[in-house]
Amino acid sequence: MNKAPFAYLAADLIREKDCPILKRRNFFGDYTVFLQNTAGENSVRAYEAMKETGYDTDLVWDNILRLQDPAEIRQVMHFARYPSVRATKHVFREKEACLVVFGDEERFMKLCGRYVKALPAEITAVFEDPSLTYAEKLRTAGGYGSKYKYIAVLDPEGIPSFGDPKSNRASLLYEELECLIAGRPFVGNVLDIFENETRIGLLVPPVPVYGNYFENFGDGFAGRFDEVLALARELGVSFPISDKNPPCYSFGGGFWVRGEVLAKAAAKLEGIGADDFLIRVILPYLMQKEGYLTAQIAGSRYAGTLATNLDYAMRENNKVVFRRFGPDYFWSEIDKIKNRD
Repeated sequence: MNKAPFAYLAADLIREKDCPILKRRNFFGDYTVFLQNTAGENSVRAYEAMKETGYDTDLVWDNILRLQDPAEIRQVMHFARYPSVRATKHVFREKEACLVVFGDEERFMKLCGRYVKALPAEITAVFEDPSLTYAEKLRTAGGYGSKYKYIAVLDPEGIPSFGDPKSNRASLLYEELECLIAGRPFVGNVLDIFENETRIGLLVPPVPVYGNYFENFGDGFAGRFDEVLALARELGVSFPISDKNPPCYSFGGGFWVRGEVLAKAAAKLEGIGADDFLIRVILPYLMQKEGYLTAQIAGSRYAGTLATNLDYAMRENNKVVFRRFGPDYFWSEIDKIKNRD
């Protein structure tokens, strides 16, 4: 006997039973519910089964992007991509993509030039004024959207710093480079993601769960959720945004994006007086307002570092929790922590 087959076995109902009914709840929601009795693969498998039948998946996206918190969509649909840095089948074209770096060209090339030199010859690299506000940087980068289909942005001099040691900032810059411009094969695979997954509009590096970033960013909103929500409403974002759901944005300011969509989103920031942090957080919400999802991106080389860090952090947390409460279902452990004396 299977509990809640419409949720946990939706793909099997579609493939084996030709079930004509699929709950929209499969594509968003509290991820803890999915982890109660599965590995969390349910929604992705259901979506793949739908595509096999020829179902118009735009009907799904047009509905949930307009009505749901992006975090609830991103988690259940596993919007994280780890393309290879070793091989690609992509055929590069002129004017297909460009790299916009907000930094001093001579200094950047001295420190990070090997990444730029490893890019395909078809990728144009341009350097812009690093002293601009982040909103101005987005509008500047968006200006290239009329010439290039896809744009990579790096903001090395704008990477947040919370004081010494400087290795924190160096690690975040390394993460951005490895997750955004990790060589010709990687960039080709990034462009294929955009070509094949037409509802992904923005690709951002993973959350930095190390050093003083872990302390200062906290849940991602850094204690400023009310300001984020107010700015979202000011910009016409009407779908739900909850402080219980962590945002997915570029902590270091770098990303890949569809050029025309960035131009539209950035234009809405004209005259907005929000600081750089708020603008970084709000960009994915503006992308969803335009009908596009945000996914995390990391090269296959950096994915090993990411997986190691996350596994270590989870196991260390589990040691403390299991000693205090004993082993249990994940959601039960969370409830115990929330309701502890």
